[in-house]
Amino acid sequence: MTIVSFFVAFICAALLVYVLRYSGRLRFSLEEAVPVSVDTLRQAVVNLEAWSDWAAWQEHDKETRPVFERDANGGIRSLSWSSDKACKVKIAHLFLGKSGEIVQRIEGQAPFSYKGKLVWRFKPEANGTMLTLVFKGRIGFAQRAFSK
Repeated sequence: MTIVSFFVAFICAALLVYVLRYSGRLRFSLEEAVPVSVDTLRQAVVNLEAWSDWAAWQEHDKETRPVFERDANGGIRSLSWSSDKACKVKIAHLFLGKSGEIVQRIEGQAPFSYKGKLVWRFKPEANGTMLTLVFKGRIGFAQRAFSK
């Protein structure tokens, strides 16, 4: 009987570790050619104040306005938005990485809450820039398992 109890306890512990540690990972990447220079594209991504000119949430709800969190010097620390038609999202710059890549933190709800890092990479091409966007993040298992 002790062997059966030990086996059941081991299976429960393994399932718990899986649910808490591994099942909530989100990852995606996007690669697209953009017909603008590397510098122009990089400035558009770095300038959070200009995101409302090109970001997709504006297409879903023209009434949604960005909210900026500023530091003591008046610089923008983060950008967020939410409405009935556009999910809640907050983006903050973490740092500029090697080779001019931009690393940002993103948090949101669509329909479950998530958080992670966005890494923007820019590679010069003959007709513009090859943009690579990579997201790595986590969500809670229960939120993913039981969301709509």
